[in-house]
Amino acid sequence: MKKKLSFILCLTIPLSSLAFSQYRTFTDSSGRSIQAKLIKYDEKTDLVVLERRDHKTAELPLSKFSSKDKEYILSLQQTIDPQKEDDAVATEKALSKKALKEIGEKFENAIEEQDKTALDSLYLNPGRYRYSLDEIQQVEIDDIEENTIFVTMVGKKEGFGCRGWMHITSSGKIKYSPFTQKHPIERAASAIFWLSYVDKERKKSDVSKMNGAINDLEASGIPTFELKQDMSFRDLGDNLDKVREWIIENGATYDTGEPKLYIPRKQMKKIISEIKK
Repeated sequence: MKKKLSFILCLTIPLSSLAFSQYRTFTDSSGRSIQAKLIKYDEKTDLVVLERRDHKTAELPLSKFSSKDKEYILSLQQTIDPQKEDDAVATEKALSKKALKEIGEKFENAIEEQDKTALDSLYLNPGRYRYSLDEIQQVEIDDIEENTIFVTMVGKKEGFGCRGWMHITSSGKIKYSPFTQKHPIERAASAIFWLSYVDKERKKSDVSKMNGAINDLEASGIPTFELKQDMSFRDLGDNLDKVREWIIENGATYDTGEPKLYIPRKQMKKIISEIKK
């Protein structure tokens, strides 16, 4: 297993023009590595600022990096125009709150009017809905932030319904929603919740819950390590920790299919807090 770089954590460092560079593996002169995104290089202080996948930032002198990483850092520093910073940020947050509110209202109307054609038109990839439209009694838009809309749908039957975030592409189409399928990281986090419960209770009667959660984890597409059907409780606990660590390190920039939609920072922090022991 590779050792991680010993960075000094800094929680309040402003983003620079390099904030939109991609996550990659950085290696120090001793061969230790870390997955991070380049945020800033200050020539005056010779300090490099990185953002890890858990969104924490770190500082390290340029001299501590491998020769290959030095070339990468300096090449970006020379080629990226600082004037493009605002454009890059705008691309990541292309939809205004007004536009998101309009999408939410169209979603409400389509369900309330039981108009499947109108509902299909809102989705990037229209598919199978969890419930038929005539089973839904009420729809509410509870919150809007960073290209996501939190929606609650109440069924006509008691205890029947769903709630969660709808993730919207920059073109204004719904890619994920609780009415169809959740974002892979949200789905994986729900699976970890059940696996954590089974690991804590260790009751044979809960093996079916464990198997169902492992199926959901596999469906999310993230690495499941050695998790498998009908495994021992001891092996469950050991491998569950590995999945937790993977989500904490990689969940903020994970998605399947195109275009890729990432969990907003505020929501990702909540997910991380919920899946930790």
